[in-house]
Amino acid sequence: MKPTTLLLSAACGLALAALGGCASNEVEPPMTNQGEAMHFNKLDKDENKYITTDELPTDHALLLDFTNCDHNGDGRISEYEFGEYLKTL
Repeated sequence: MKPTTLLLSAACGLALAALGGCASNEVEPPMTNQGEAMHFNKLDKDENKYITTDELPTDHALLLDFTNCDHNGDGRISEYEFGEYLKTL
């Protein structure tokens, strides 16, 4: 196998593995500290451990980047995804 083909195969394999992890239904461990968790809980109005666009104030910055923060595309932000979002601020 040519080195270029091998490299491309490896890259595709890594991309598929990463995508598979995003679509997982496994519960993600929280990656937030206490202050971040308190902020998450304040936004999670129905206390189901997810934030949806309906729960956010209309002027909240997260609304502008909601789709990018929703890593697995399920229409809601988990505590893990929220922690990742806060790292970008």
